[in-house]
Amino acid sequence: MARSSLTHTGRVVALAAAILIMAPLAQAIVVAPHHTFLDHRTRSSVIHLHNGGTDPEEVAISFIFAYPVSDSAGNVKVQVFEEPDADEPSAASWIRAYPRRMMVGPGQTQAVRLLAQPPADLPDGEYWTRAVVSARGAQIPFESPDTAVKIGLTLETRTVVPVTYRKGQVTTGVVMTGLEHAVEADSVVARVGMRRTGNGAFLGTLHVTLVDGSGNVGAEVHRLVAVYHELTRRVAIPVSDLPTGPYTLQVRVDTQRSDLDPQDVLPAQALQDSLMFWLP
Repeated sequence: MARSSLTHTGRVVALAAAILIMAPLAQAIVVAPHHTFLDHRTRSSVIHLHNGGTDPEEVAISFIFAYPVSDSAGNVKVQVFEEPDADEPSAASWIRAYPRRMMVGPGQTQAVRLLAQPPADLPDGEYWTRAVVSARGAQIPFESPDTAVKIGLTLETRTVVPVTYRKGQVTTGVVMTGLEHAVEADSVVARVGMRRTGNGAFLGTLHVTLVDGSGNVGAEVHRLVAVYHELTRRVAIPVSDLPTGPYTLQVRVDTQRSDLDPQDVLPAQALQDSLMFWLP
């Protein structure tokens, strides 16, 4: 009897695992744009939610304070701050979505207005929040190999969209705080430390290039970066096809962003650094 119970439990666990694997594929709501900007003059913007699925989706929008952070190895994640420090430029408490809850039918697009209601004494600068778009579709029935067990699950997906609010004079820039490299397996790993200057987040692109002893480009990698305070970015460059010898690791960071409207990107001076090493 115990063995039968264990087998049944195993089937349910396996079925649940399969559903979790399928969940990312079930996302129907697409949010555009993927980064929204508001200014103190208009205090509003619009995002669009499109349901590309075949079932209606129940959507709710909330706001959190979060931005990318990194560890010393250069691994980046978006960290949520439940209670931001007083000196953090959080807009999470005074930006609202209208409507906040809605039903989006299959094939439909819903416009949602983001409206800012900042404090009257808000200082000039840039303020951040992230809109969390949670979508719940129709219940999906599942039947386990044991026909006596039937499961109905409702999948919920979440899309997190950066929202930036700007008032008055906002500037940005970045300084490099370190450049290191290491040869790991078939890659050269660069770790680039950056610190933001000014009162606005630095949105740009990190270009990492390997140049051989003859001045030829052996490999290059480009990564989008968003430096809100400080960030170390790890970039791995495949080198299995490169011959041994001396190389120069060149790093450049600038405000080129192919994914954003140029008018939304704060201008800043490009910076570059380099180091030489031997590829064994």
